[in-house]
Amino acid sequence: MLDDNDFALASAVDTSVVVLEELSLHPQPEVREAVARNPNTPIEVLLKLGKEFPDAITANPIFNLLLLENPDSHFVRLSLARSTTTSESAIARLSKIEDEEILCAVARNPKTPLHILEQLLENPPTFYDDENADEFDFDELFIAIVQNPNTSESLLLQLAERGSSNVKMAIAQNPKAPLSLLNQFADWRNFRMHKAIARNPQAPSAILEKLAGENEKEIRDLVKNHPNVSETAIAIINFIEGKPGTSIDLLELLASDRRASVRPLVATHPSTPAKVLEKLAQDTDPNVPPQAANNPNANSTVLEFFAEFLVKQHQRVSPSNQAMYERSAVQLVSRSDITPMTQAVF
Repeated sequence: MLDDNDFALASAVDTSVVVLEELSLHPQPEVREAVARNPNTPIEVLLKLGKEFPDAITANPIFNLLLLENPDSHFVRLSLARSTTTSESAIARLSKIEDEEILCAVARNPKTPLHILEQLLENPPTFYDDENADEFDFDELFIAIVQNPNTSESLLLQLAERGSSNVKMAIAQNPKAPLSLLNQFADWRNFRMHKAIARNPQAPSAILEKLAGENEKEIRDLVKNHPNVSETAIAIINFIEGKPGTSIDLLELLASDRRASVRPLVATHPSTPAKVLEKLAQDTDPNVPPQAANNPNANSTVLEFFAEFLVKQHQRVSPSNQAMYERSAVQLVSRSDITPMTQAVF
């Protein structure tokens, strides 16, 4: 509920500077905005409030006076760059100023047209030494362009090529992000990137299904609560979390999952059929074939593939590491369900 007394103080032109400074930190945004509109508020306080209430700053009666007295001051330029009431021609002039804070404000301004955003990317400012610049130097500017509602798919593709990993994560959250980029980013083994994609309100169900098998519960919860979540994604989450009811079709699908954390779960699942275990017994991850061979549903073909795996691993590793595979081979040949063909592998 709005505190009427504090709001009245923040709005009154005779309120002291000291009180206005205190009210600029008020927990209620209505009070802080009233401070931003108050002509008695000092410039340094207006500067701090400008990012949150840009239009209140330019509507403040004192702003027109400052604009007349010193139109080239940093405060005036920054306030204009932030305000949605600034004309397009003024925004165009501000976009030529080589000041990082002002240019980032222009890039964030929802009234900045696409062609100016494109110019900011094509001709980035020279406030960095080109010889010593790296891909992270323009993060704030590029992220501001990414987040501008007027940005386009084409511009996002260009930003993905030129920007750092931080810029790419910002792109992943943009509802306009092209599907090609989301597919590429979903294959990253990066928690922050996956969280960014899962927060994209337009992330398609196919992308969410890719993320549903992640180890991190935070990612799975974001997928589960996403408006585009599919039944398949929910089924994958239930499987990862050990809930019953996983279908054979889903187990077959997950046996080809790119994540090494998912395939061992399929290999140990009590419902995984022999034909799926045969595939897992030939998996390139050395942790998967042993689990496939130990599954109660493993047939003779699974054991044969596992025997071949043991021989290859024994030949591949150094002598000091061969003992583990030798023990596994001894355990395998001692099994009651071993076949002569499997024994012949050794």
